[in-house]
Amino acid sequence: MPILKKLKEALDEAKVSYEVYNHALAYTAQEIAARQHFSGKEMAKVVMLEVDGALVMGVIPGSRKVSLDLVRASLGANKARLATEDEFISRFPDCEIGAMPPFGNLFGLKVYVDPALEQDEYIYFNAGNHTQTVRLKYVDFARLVKPQLARLVAERHRGDRRQTCPRALRRAWGSAGAGHEDSFGYRPCAGRRPTRLPGDFAV
Repeated sequence: MPILKKLKEALDEAKVSYEVYNHALAYTAQEIAARQHFSGKEMAKVVMLEVDGALVMGVIPGSRKVSLDLVRASLGANKARLATEDEFISRFPDCEIGAMPPFGNLFGLKVYVDPALEQDEYIYFNAGNHTQTVRLKYVDFARLVKPQLARLVAERHRGDRRQTCPRALRRAWGSAGAGHEDSFGYRPCAGRRPTRLPGDFAV
C-alpha cells in the first residue's frame, strides 16, 4: 500500500530523506511505537482542535496527553476543545480516520507543535493509513510544515505515573481495550476491544 500521495509528493519534491515502515494494523500512537520498537515520545500524534471557532492541528508526543488549559494559555485563546470526527473528516478525504500525518499545511490547516517533539532527532508519524509509519528528521518536518511552537502538553515531573482507568470510566467504556490509551492518558480495562475517543487521532 502506498503512503498518502500528497505527502509522498511533498517529501520527494523537497528531496528530504525519509523512511516508510509497514506494520500490523494499529490505531493508537502507543500501539504503533510498540510494534515498531521505538519510544512513544518519538511518535508525532495528531490531535484535532477547535480553537476560538477555527479548526487547527495540534501535534504532540505519542506518549503524552493534550492539556486544553495549556492550549488556551499558549495560543491566547478564549475557547479550545477537541474537535469531533464530523468536524474534520472532510478535510482529509484520502486519509483513514485517525491516521492523518502531521502535515496540516497540506490540508489548509494551521499546525501547532509541542516543543517536546524537538528533543529527538527523528519523529515517526502516520502515513495516511493504519499500517504504515514514516520516519523523518524533525528539522526537515519543521522546515516543510513551518509549524508554530506552542506548549500543548503538561510538563512531566519525576515520579509522575501514567493514569490508569478509574472504575467509573471502566464501566462507561464497556468496549475499551487492553493496551489502548487515549490522548488524555487513560488506559481502559484489559481484555476488551479499543474504542477511539475524541482527540485520539494518531495516532
